[in-house]
Amino acid sequence: MRWVSVASAAGWAMGAAARAQVLHDNGPLVTIPPGACLPVGGMASEVQAQNSITGFAQGGAYRVADDFTIVDPGGWTIDAMTHVSYQTGATTPTITGVTVRIWSGRPGDAGSVVVWGDATTNRLVAGTNALTSVYRYYNQTCGTTRRVQTGTAAIGVTLPPGTYWLDWAATGTLGSGPWAVPVTITGLRGKPGANARQWDGTAWRDIFEGTPDTTPPLIAQDLVFELRGSVVAVPTCYANCDMSTTTPVLNVNDFVCFTNLFAAGDPRANCDGSTVPPVLNVNDFGCFTNRYAAGCSGP
Repeated sequence: MRWVSVASAAGWAMGAAARAQVLHDNGPLVTIPPGACLPVGGMASEVQAQNSITGFAQGGAYRVADDFTIVDPGGWTIDAMTHVSYQTGATTPTITGVTVRIWSGRPGDAGSVVVWGDATTNRLVAGTNALTSVYRYYNQTCGTTRRVQTGTAAIGVTLPPGTYWLDWAATGTLGSGPWAVPVTITGLRGKPGANARQWDGTAWRDIFEGTPDTTPPLIAQDLVFELRGSVVAVPTCYANCDMSTTTPVLNVNDFVCFTNLFAAGDPRANCDGSTVPPVLNVNDFGCFTNRYAAGCSGP
């Protein structure tokens, strides 16, 4: 199988957020061979054998969601999402808006909450939505009417380690779609471990390919998106909040640094690692003071 990243397929040239480090690529979307009908340089995103869905609704009453996991101990600062979609018949960029939310917990499950974003603010960065050289079409049919588009949705949030769900919807100028593109891997009906969901205006439901009478009956799907930003650096000594290297590394500036993080609601201020809301509370100040008193052997 061949893995072509969202960034490679899009030919990134979309500003600072787009050029930031790729934190999570939930692709791929490009398959092989490319298809005889495509223009020179065109890449295929071909619906695989036994599958029948080219895209999932993500506009109007519909939203879609998929998960990502942060394992870096300092967490991530997420600057942007690469939004991937198509509208049938588009010959110019047609996506006009993208709304984004991030959940702690799977959307629709009891106890899951939105930790960032909303369903109304347009996060699409002006001028970033563009046509790619990727074309979505049914198995063995080859076609150019579903040309994939990508755009940058500005985010701007710092999250601690954990598993989260990205939830989004889009608007466009054409009547068909916007459609979210499922992860497509040559020779497979679905990405291993796929678990994307869709809000249909009433409830969150798992996204599947196939029908109950097919063999195998239902294949779970994932959706193509990309997150960009930076990994949050973690000092060797937690109490050295400002990561200074001049002796003494622990000083009043570290208290100021910690207080500023706490006031900003930054997850790095969650010194005691609590998970019960509010995760930032007076116990974190006691935790930081104790760590400061214990000292550091280095920066």
